[in-house]
Amino acid sequence: MPLTFNSTLSSADWDVRAGGWRCEALKLPGSTLAAVFADGEEADPRKYRVSDSLITWSGAERPDELLVKIELTKDLPDLEREKLKVERDKVAVERSKYRLEKRWKWISASGVVLAALVTFTGTWFLKPGGVGEPKANAGAPQVVPPVSPKMVSQLPESSADEYFDIIKDISVFDLRAWKPTPPEQQQKRYSPVNYINYLHVRKKKQTAKFVAHYATGGYAIDLRCITQEADILQKASASHADEKAYSVEVNVEREPVGSEFLVVIEGTYWNGFANPKEETASTYTDRDISMLGELALVVLFPEDKPFKGFDLLTKREGADHYSHYLDNSRQYADEQKRFIYWSIRGREPNAHYRIRWDW
Repeated sequence: MPLTFNSTLSSADWDVRAGGWRCEALKLPGSTLAAVFADGEEADPRKYRVSDSLITWSGAERPDELLVKIELTKDLPDLEREKLKVERDKVAVERSKYRLEKRWKWISASGVVLAALVTFTGTWFLKPGGVGEPKANAGAPQVVPPVSPKMVSQLPESSADEYFDIIKDISVFDLRAWKPTPPEQQQKRYSPVNYINYLHVRKKKQTAKFVAHYATGGYAIDLRCITQEADILQKASASHADEKAYSVEVNVEREPVGSEFLVVIEGTYWNGFANPKEETASTYTDRDISMLGELALVVLFPEDKPFKGFDLLTKREGADHYSHYLDNSRQYADEQKRFIYWSIRGREPNAHYRIRWDW
């Protein structure tokens, strides 16, 4: 069932140069314009036109504001999976084309075209859930299967700066299956929050592992990489008594230097986000962000516990506390309080970015 919400477009959204209203909600993946209302009535579709996120008016009298009804045809995590399929297909094609061109420089122009077409037959698509895993019970939230991480005294450092460029980093926190955790359930897997971290990276130097870090103040995180084989590590003694720290060591030994590829990590946070009044979700940058083209954070809320208000925060390198984010960004907060989307445009190296909300 599609997710439907309303958004009001006023004079503040009017683009004088383009001659139309800018509707940021239409930039969300999978969004479509279902209806337009002006002066309390549904507008005749012949009176307006939609081009990407711009709505232009061709009727006799332009209204002062519009109420638009937006549909998301699929849930955001599902859309990210489909986006992953397309992106991975594209990366696989480019990699195959590179190898073919390097090996067959001497072939004719017509042969090159044929070879490029052949590479499409070798592409493959991600099948979420893993091979041989049982299907979830109908109506039950899908979660990452429990894992037993290897306990270590020290987690390996992130390898992003020295060995990899991060080109895209998108994090989605899905709290729709979240529920309050009673005291007797705190040491069990009781309240799940699903997470997906979509990373598009480029390998700069030869190394066998790509390392990413995660942490929780809840009971546990069950983690897995759904694009490559990976080892899950947990620090035996975390820096803070109430924190559990993990790393995911992704095997990228077979990825050639200079290639671009996808790393997608899924996790289920158990019994986290426990503050009944205020909570947060965060992402961060590494030291080298010269190739970073997209950094985004999405939070989806339970139907019976929507957010009431939210702040965008940042903590720069060397700072002790978070402060209000005042730089360039694009964000959309659902009018029905069911999700927040934040695309962070103004970024700094070694910085943290956080959505804090009341609910």
